[in-house]
Amino acid sequence: MLHNNVPNGITVAKRRMIDSHVHYWNPDRVHIPWIYKAGGKFAQARLVPEYLEQIPDDIEVEGVIFVEADVEPTQGLVEAKWIHEYAKQVKTIAGFGGISGLVVYAPVNQGKHVVNYLDLLKSMVDFQHVKGIRFLLEDPSRDPTIPASETFIEGVQALADYGLSFDININCHDCPEQFPPVVELVKRCPDVQFILDHMGKPPISATPGDKRFEFWKTHLQAIAQYPNIVCKVSGAITEVDERHGLPTSAQVKQCLDVVVEAFGHDRIMAGGDWPVVERKGSELKSWFVLLEEITSQWSQADQEKLWAENAKKMYRI
Repeated sequence: MLHNNVPNGITVAKRRMIDSHVHYWNPDRVHIPWIYKAGGKFAQARLVPEYLEQIPDDIEVEGVIFVEADVEPTQGLVEAKWIHEYAKQVKTIAGFGGISGLVVYAPVNQGKHVVNYLDLLKSMVDFQHVKGIRFLLEDPSRDPTIPASETFIEGVQALADYGLSFDININCHDCPEQFPPVVELVKRCPDVQFILDHMGKPPISATPGDKRFEFWKTHLQAIAQYPNIVCKVSGAITEVDERHGLPTSAQVKQCLDVVVEAFGHDRIMAGGDWPVVERKGSELKSWFVLLEEITSQWSQADQEKLWAENAKKMYRI
């Protein structure tokens, strides 16, 4: 773990980070129904200055990847246009490397018709800034088999022609049946770069040998066999069974060990999931400190891959 200030007053280099998973929103500009149900600070604008307040002193944010915030589908283009404009505004904020890339919504569930949406998106924003697409799959009320349907696969396959990756967001903790269909999706789309958000949301309070843990582990290993998918080390704080509090270092490490064994150090990247990381009363700073602690014994090269280099490569920064 790098430290900004050492006892003798000598300043050393900070850890460089590309935060691979950040949400920003402004309810005055984009309609996001779920934030009002969550209430409190979630129902307010959550923007870069507040995000930076949560960054540990020993970390320098070289850039972030914005990920769509589960907006109302009819607001997908509205959100993309807003965040594209906001990214230009925050370039001059001191200590912030900027919004390096956008992962936005697109209706891949419409199959080949998604190209019409993507063409319209290209006409509205600087398309080089758009790195990927996310169509949220974790909703337990949604049919978990949708990603393996021919129409959905056709929609995701279309992303390859636009040079776009696809972020997979499932919840193996609460809805394990979501995992097998996305393994099939990755298998059927070899020309698309996939990113598995939040390690697939494992049942982090479970232990190795537990049926829930082993199900997640088995399917994580299955999906990692395909070279066109990488994994975000993020979201762990909100997957504890307890109503409040951080997972223990041991709980995170047991999951991270599985992830590293499956994906290797070249296909993982750190993400904060701010401000959703606060959902159970935790905070971004605590997550990053915990992750630094767990990975402190890794080689310097492997730490740099996790915190910055792999995100640069996978999101083409």
